[in-house]
Amino acid sequence: MRKRYFLKSKIFAIIILIISNTLIPIVCGINVDNYDLTKTSQILKISRVQNNINNNDNTKYYALIAACSEYKDKRNNLPKPPLPPFPEKKLKYVYDSLIKSDNWDEENIILLLNSNATKDNIVQALIQISEILGPDDIFIFSWNGHGSKVLDVDGDEAFFDPDDTYDEIICPYDIEKTDDSFVNALTDDELDILFSNINCKGMCLMFESCLSGGLVDVKASQKDMLDLNGENRIVITSTLPDSLGRANFLTCSSLLSSISFAFSGFAKDSNNDGFISVEEAFKIARPLAILQSSLYWVGLWGILSLYYKLGLIENSVIPPPSFMIDLFKTYPLFFATLSIIESYIVIQKFIKFTTGNKMINWPNIHDDYEGELLIIEI
Repeated sequence: MRKRYFLKSKIFAIIILIISNTLIPIVCGINVDNYDLTKTSQILKISRVQNNINNNDNTKYYALIAACSEYKDKRNNLPKPPLPPFPEKKLKYVYDSLIKSDNWDEENIILLLNSNATKDNIVQALIQISEILGPDDIFIFSWNGHGSKVLDVDGDEAFFDPDDTYDEIICPYDIEKTDDSFVNALTDDELDILFSNINCKGMCLMFESCLSGGLVDVKASQKDMLDLNGENRIVITSTLPDSLGRANFLTCSSLLSSISFAFSGFAKDSNNDGFISVEEAFKIARPLAILQSSLYWVGLWGILSLYYKLGLIENSVIPPPSFMIDLFKTYPLFFATLSIIESYIVIQKFIKFTTGNKMINWPNIHDDYEGELLIIEI
């Protein structure tokens, strides 16, 4: 009797996993040393002439916002077909929150969405930004889309952690697989080189993608062996290391939508300096992001509670005995809670078995900026 119930719970959990699956195959990048740095994308808005004028003031604010829900390979869309990809308005949260602030100029923000968020455009944008920013300026980079990992070919990861043999990556619009190899990904090593060429007072790097927690290396003891963390940088990620993440249908991006909510004036200026800092924004964004990720399970718990309360379980493929149906009707909240716990455990074990990773959205911040990184003037 009990075994039948557990069997149904496991089947139900696997069905949930299949429906909500947003994973893509592991992909890899190319050597940035061989990258053509002479190209200039027509998309980019920032001009060096404009910056030379602006440099007469002190701190200027620049950003590159890149996001992708509709990929060149439609199988990688977020969410997966046959569902339509998330609309672009759900990829622009950070952009929209920045341009509302008086200390941000729209012409100093590069926005690359979907087909514009190619590897070439992202790289060229970062190169152009490195030629523009000065030592008093602030820079924000955000990525919303797929992330994965590839084998670490240069051994820098395993140098400090023998168990880490992978480089984490972000997956631009034009990610491809050809003859068992992958191109057009951006590895953490490539990104670090590009970010290191940007001379500015401080930068905030935000990633809403699977395995984004691995973009930060906390074990390396040498500055040049770190991943994306480093001096004057704040790195915010949506997952723990070796953890997959899930987009949600409410906002698409739990972390970045919450960060944007905080930037839009809902974070508290705790030290009354007239600015919302990255640190102040993260304090409110983290619980909001976790709450968003939990709504999926809370909603499912409510549906199951009603399902059991109304006795609809007797119409299932393998209906339980009548006395169990009566128990479900009498204690629907208890059995709904039990089903959610079992489903979560089964899903985590299944994902761990098939991918080698767990799945949990859990925002983290790694702060190597001295003091607070001021972002929004209020």
